[in-house]
Amino acid sequence: MNVHPIIPGLMLALLFESGCSRRQPVAEATQPVTEADPVKNARLLARRGDHPNARRQWAEVLARQPGNAEARLGVATAYVKMGEPSLAVNDLDAMLRERPDWVLALYVRGLAAHEMGDPALGKRNIGQALDSDVELTTFLELMHLDTDTEKAMRQNFGEVRRELDRLIEARPNHAECREYRGLTFLVEAERTLKRSDFQRAEAEFTEAIRLATARTAPPEPFYYRANRGYTRLCLGDSTGADTDLKSARMRLNDPSEAEAIDEKIAQARSLQPRLK
Repeated sequence: MNVHPIIPGLMLALLFESGCSRRQPVAEATQPVTEADPVKNARLLARRGDHPNARRQWAEVLARQPGNAEARLGVATAYVKMGEPSLAVNDLDAMLRERPDWVLALYVRGLAAHEMGDPALGKRNIGQALDSDVELTTFLELMHLDTDTEKAMRQNFGEVRRELDRLIEARPNHAECREYRGLTFLVEAERTLKRSDFQRAEAEFTEAIRLATARTAPPEPFYYRANRGYTRLCLGDSTGADTDLKSARMRLNDPSEAEAIDEKIAQARSLQPRLK
């Protein structure tokens, strides 16, 4: 979950998302772009959303290292993000002929297909990617949500939600996709303070819990219940929130997560009276 400007530190999306180190901000996010390491520079430019310069930097890498797979995919991804998917599809198709199970390439090819008006191919490619990416680790990398989920969603939740909508079209029963879409609704809710937006987030979290409960593996993570419990508390449903938060506590892996839940309870109670 993410922070409403008036409530510092409100961040359930990132915290309840995992407590995983992969979601934590990394030092490289604030480093300057230099000429010393073109691969690192290209990654930084892509994370910052500077896709034209990222493409140019990846192209320089390819000029020196024609077989660099990351650079090939980086150029194609930049073209798709720049709204020029037709410039990427031939190389993406070549990559997938070489490596049919390349998850990142499948995602990017699927997004390109959607942009070019071929939703059937888009669903097929994205569905293949999701079959190998149950916890969305690779998708988070592609969307640059793997270092600071909170900040990225708050800055551009519209794009993230649009891509998640495409993922859910391809695999409607993918629990983690529903959880993440719930987080995008929650980001919007904390901005608008509209009860209806919190209710949309609650509905997505409920569906994620239902889907996770029905599957055999992996087990339901604690943040599913914690996110819904927080949302319910914001909505004034103390009974439902208490049930969810107790269930979340039973799934904790680290004592610090329990302390954070207590902080979120206090913040939700301060937020609830301001809903409209």
